[in-house]
Order: sequence, then structure tokens, then C-alpha cells
Amino acid sequence: MRRTLGFFLPVLAGSLVGCFWMGGRQPDTAAGAPAADKDRTLEYWGKLRGVMAQQARSSELRDLTNVVRRQVDAVRTQTPEGVDAELLAAAEAFAKCQEKVIELAEVADFEIVGLQSSPQMKQAFGEANRQAAAATARLKALRSKLSARYGITFPPLDG
Repeated sequence: MRRTLGFFLPVLAGSLVGCFWMGGRQPDTAAGAPAADKDRTLEYWGKLRGVMAQQARSSELRDLTNVVRRQVDAVRTQTPEGVDAELLAAAEAFAKCQEKVIELAEVADFEIVGLQSSPQMKQAFGEANRQAAAATARLKALRSKLSARYGITFPPLDG
């Protein structure tokens, strides 16, 4: 059970954004695409904040995976219109990393023993969690950049 937490805590504590790094630049928008709206961007951020603050009811791998799944769903179901492109790219990258964590947990039938059944599986799960934790850190780091960009204070993602 402690090993389960050892794999998932970096992901969940980091509140789960990108398997790649944007280099700190604003992504290019398509020609004619509307500019980002500060209210829509703040609303999107707030919804991410709400789902990232959720906690698992237990340390069971299935419960932890369900929290991760809700985070991915929050990214996938939000309307992107008017939202800052850099935030959208970071959230999409975050969701992709989290989906890999979910996939590996499913392959192991939500059992830690299944994740430890082979060195390759254990390594893949550990790497997926490291990438998700890094993606989460990059998403959280956008807070000050977005606050400066839009002249309003974005609250911390971890509550």
C-alpha cells in the first residue's frame, strides 16, 4: 500500500500538464483565431483548480486512478474558446500524461502487485508518474505568468 502511495503521491500531490515543455513561450494561434479572454481563462483555471483539489477516499489504486480520471475529464470537457493558448497546451499535455498513468493502472487491473509484476511495468508506471508530476509543476508555474499577462490574480491550483 505504501508503494502505491509512493507511485501516486507525486502525481496527486502535484495535482496532476505536459509530456513536453513549451519553453516558456505563448503558443502561436491560428490566423484569425480570437484572442484569449481573461475571464474565460480565469474560469478555465478555476475549474482545473476545483478538480485538482479533490482527494481520493482511500489509498487503493482504483480510488487514486478515479481522481486522476476526473482531472483528465475536466480538461477534456471544458470549452477552450477564449482560453489562453499556453494554458490550453499545458492542460492538454497534462491530460495526455495522466491518461498514460490511467492506462497502466488499468493494465494492472488496479492492483499494485500487477504493476510490480515485471520490471518493465514497474519502470513504465514510475516514468508515467514522473512525467505527470513534471506536467503538473509546469501547469502550476503558469499561475504567475497568467496573473501578469491578464492583470488579475490567478489562485493557486492546489487550493
